[in-house]
Amino acid sequence: MTREQIFNVFKELIYEHSYVVSRDVEINMDSRVVADLNIDSLDRVNIVIAAEKAFDIELDDDAVATFPTIEDFVNLIEKKCNAKK
Repeated sequence: MTREQIFNVFKELIYEHSYVVSRDVEINMDSRVVADLNIDSLDRVNIVIAAEKAFDIELDDDAVATFPTIEDFVNLIEKKCNAKK
């Protein structure tokens, strides 16, 4: 899976599993999870669980709790997916 594909899937997961991010909100790699998207801890947990299922990986809850941008999530997902190969 390419980096762009990972981003697109993750973006869709945010739209589907967040209570505060609607489809009219633009999400890009530089989007800040809290400051730009207003994703709270409950949304973050829902999104992480959905990402783990979608990509068949495990994400460290403590690590992702500190990620400031969408790119940080994409980087970790890409790394975990590549490690499975």
